[in-house]
Amino acid sequence: MKVIYVFLLCFTLLISGCERPESVQSETPSNEQIQSENPSNEDAQNRAPDYESMFFPPNFTVTYFAVLYENKSINITIDYEFNVELYELLKSDVKYSFMIAYPQEISNIINKEHSEVIETDTIDDTGKLNYKVNYSETLTTELTKEQIDLIIHNTSYGLFVLNSDNKVFSILNDLIHRLPSISSQDD
Repeated sequence: MKVIYVFLLCFTLLISGCERPESVQSETPSNEQIQSENPSNEDAQNRAPDYESMFFPPNFTVTYFAVLYENKSINITIDYEFNVELYELLKSDVKYSFMIAYPQEISNIINKEHSEVIETDTIDDTGKLNYKVNYSETLTTELTKEQIDLIIHNTSYGLFVLNSDNKVFSILNDLIHRLPSISSQDD
């Protein structure tokens, strides 16, 4: 029995004298590590929004969208506007561009899923909130009347918004033809 007590005493002394090497530390992060890696909710709330997170209605609105066909060319006009908050973020020399996503029926006719990248105007600091882009897709063959009607009257066009790296960060689906109101006056 004395042998077992001596053995347990030696074993206990041996274990208590051993230390863990510093290279093998606990996998549980310390409180300091947690605080430095995860900003507090207060910090997240105080952080200013980036323009990519705001590029959706009502901050960004397409006010006019028209598709016309003429001489083997599809011509698309998009007027859009920003609210003041998004405008303030964009006027600091932010680059963005567009691509138009074609509906499946149109994609089948012209053999393209989307337009080329459409460069946009630089946002100036004059307070201007309304902008316009025009895009033409030149075709190699003349279209039939049915195909033209489908292209002009389709309401399923999409708009991709791209950042300066040409990565899509916002998608607006089902753009419909929005035409400005026309008032007729007899002169």
